[in-house]
Amino acid sequence: MAPFWLAPLGYMGTTGNADPNLSLKGPGEAPAVFLQRVPERKTVKNRLHWDLCRDRPEALCPQIEELGATSVGGPFG
Repeated sequence: MAPFWLAPLGYMGTTGNADPNLSLKGPGEAPAVFLQRVPERKTVKNRLHWDLCRDRPEALCPQIEELGATSVGGPFG
């Protein structure tokens, strides 16, 4: 998940305190995002939804589609 979110957020990844953890550091005063692996397999749909605000969001579409995103329509694709 980290490589996918680093690109559109403009964040940098840093290793957390424990090996399976990763902290995403944002530029300036942006909030940090902490990703943690869990031993359980995913059994239901993920319920996390982020709204990203960028100056030119349409410019991000090709970049995140290369990382695995799927365009479902809307104002940018």
